[in-house]
Amino acid sequence: MASLETIGEIAGLLFNAPLANKPKERAGQTESEAVAATVRVFGVALRDIDDDLLKAATVQHIATSKWFPAVADLRQIAVGLINRADDMPDSYTAWGQIKRALGGGSPPHPMAKKAIDALGGLHAFGMSDVSDEPAWRSRFIQAYENYQLRQAEEAMTPPAVAGYIEKRRELNGQSVGELVSGLTSQMSGRKQLQ
Repeated sequence: MASLETIGEIAGLLFNAPLANKPKERAGQTESEAVAATVRVFGVALRDIDDDLLKAATVQHIATSKWFPAVADLRQIAVGLINRADDMPDSYTAWGQIKRALGGGSPPHPMAKKAIDALGGLHAFGMSDVSDEPAWRSRFIQAYENYQLRQAEEAMTPPAVAGYIEKRRELNGQSVGELVSGLTSQMSGRKQLQ
């Protein structure tokens, strides 16, 4: 979890880097006040990212972009760095891992295993006709890329938004008012039965 000190450090670094499109000072606002406002926004939206990862993402952004980053830019770079560090294979490499695993080779990346399992598993693929392989490969690549996209979306989701999603799931899609109304009617029905 990024400390406010680290967030302040990266905001200062970004303001001092030769990047275009930096946040402008509002009327009567000093540059230090503009930096402080950026720190507040970054603090809300980047706080869940590890200090070292956030610093690395910031340096990567400065090295590869000429524009001041949006929060989404830094989150996306962070996800990319994690994937690189975790040796996340591209979809065709993952398919190759599946083929090698079928022949008794090393197990595939966990994401590749998840994708093949969604299609019926390695055993089902192995039992299929050789002529079905192009269809299996196509469906596997689609499933694998969907899982990668979902993982990236989850990693890019700020904690406050993830918390809302989790609460919403607990409500099974109902609003709080609908949930309370349903509970009230259930309680009324119980009273009538007694």
